[in-house]
Amino acid sequence: MTDLSEEIQRLLPSGTGTVPIANIRQVLNDVANGIAPIVNTQSFKLKNDKDDTSSIQKAIDFCATQGGGTLVAPQGSLISNTLNITGKNHIRFIGLGWGISTFSPSASFIKWNGPPGLPMVKDGTFYGAHFENLRFIGNSASKPLCAIQFDSTTDDCTHNTGTRLWIGQMAGNDTDANNQFTNGILFTGTVNGDSNNFRHIAIAGCDQSGVYVQNPQAAGNNFDGLWILNCAIGVRTATYLTITNATILGSTAADFQLDVGGKVYVTGYHSEVSAKSVF
Repeated sequence: MTDLSEEIQRLLPSGTGTVPIANIRQVLNDVANGIAPIVNTQSFKLKNDKDDTSSIQKAIDFCATQGGGTLVAPQGSLISNTLNITGKNHIRFIGLGWGISTFSPSASFIKWNGPPGLPMVKDGTFYGAHFENLRFIGNSASKPLCAIQFDSTTDDCTHNTGTRLWIGQMAGNDTDANNQFTNGILFTGTVNGDSNNFRHIAIAGCDQSGVYVQNPQAAGNNFDGLWILNCAIGVRTATYLTITNATILGSTAADFQLDVGGKVYVTGYHSEVSAKSVF
């Protein structure tokens, strides 16, 4: 854990890039509101360690022992196993933004270098985690199950939030321009997984679904400002879901698929070059 002056200094990337003022403001707000500790994930990284899995997980676990906290991911991170967020903790995972490319000094991204079929982040928290200003980069040769899995198998996974997240390929800025994920955001389990809210989410290149609500008890989740590109199915759900201002492009199967019990309430929806617009 670092003090405020050290943390703000860590937020300032090297090179010509600048930090969005909103990120500095968020750190100050966290201090004012008593959301502590504020942890830089690099503080837990061993010298010459090229894999960030252990350091980020240690930062998550440390915040959990404090009852919650804010994790700051200054720049790119490479992980080879799932990051697990568990317990009744409010943990905020924030970055500098997804940047215009992975080489941008203002880009905070987590890149997958692990085996196929695992989630990059698995969240099972009751009081909710928050993800902000991050990019998740998968691996077309070893596709993760999803970028973020909200799992309600053993406990309620509710009140999670996310804003300004980019999941998958970014045209012109990736050497890996193929589908990088099986799913983008995935809701699993059989117990309560409701009241999750997301804004300004971009998902590109998934073999199955951009958003997949598999858990029939994950009702009442909300997306505002959802952009999905080149997924087999844009949004698939087994319960009711609210979406405001959605753009879904290039779905090879359908923009929406409703499983048994599935309902989608959509306000403002645009589709292009998809095999089938709805259902």
